[in-house]
Amino acid sequence: MVSQSGIPTTCTASIINTQDGNIGLTAGRCLIDSNFQDYENMTFSPGFDNGTDGVLGEFPVIGYVLPKEYKESRNKLFNWGLLKFDNRSLNSSQPLQYFTGALGYDFEVVNSTNTTVQGYPNGGQFPNCMNIGYELCTWEGVSTLIPGNFTTIPIYVGDDGGYGAPYMTNFNGGLGTLYSNCGNYDGVNTLGPIYNGIEFQALLDEIMAPTFMH
Repeated sequence: MVSQSGIPTTCTASIINTQDGNIGLTAGRCLIDSNFQDYENMTFSPGFDNGTDGVLGEFPVIGYVLPKEYKESRNKLFNWGLLKFDNRSLNSSQPLQYFTGALGYDFEVVNSTNTTVQGYPNGGQFPNCMNIGYELCTWEGVSTLIPGNFTTIPIYVGDDGGYGAPYMTNFNGGLGTLYSNCGNYDGVNTLGPIYNGIEFQALLDEIMAPTFMH
């Protein structure tokens, strides 16, 4: 959940497997708006569905990092970012991913990949889904590589809610291997960025550093 000028909206974020255990991934457009301003009051609720928080409740976002190319110019090729969550409400020495599980991630993307996407599309075209931005919906199919370092799925993800939804392989029991995320729509396909492994690791190191401050 994020808000802009006090108006709440949704995006999709996913816990990824890290040493820190409180790190998620979403679309860059879910972190800064078209005026390059931070969204306000960002929180994350694993298992959120039908407008109701998951059993663990909500966790404040205490910081994020973005690729420089998106932060400075909203370059669609780099429409992703990492978030750090405050897990103190768990009252546990264990990180958030201990309770939720976490997605693995892969930087090797090939054409015609069997893919599962889960998110909260608003006005989108996910099957067997109300597409209202607050219902967890699933799309399964085959993604396609196109020139310009995008991987695409042939469906409209909607205006918000679904952005940040993970493109996953090896999906089983709600978890899988992340290789992209819903970022933009070109009128036919939803475009997902292809992560640069070196840049990804550098941003991951930055957000996990003990001295990290947004």
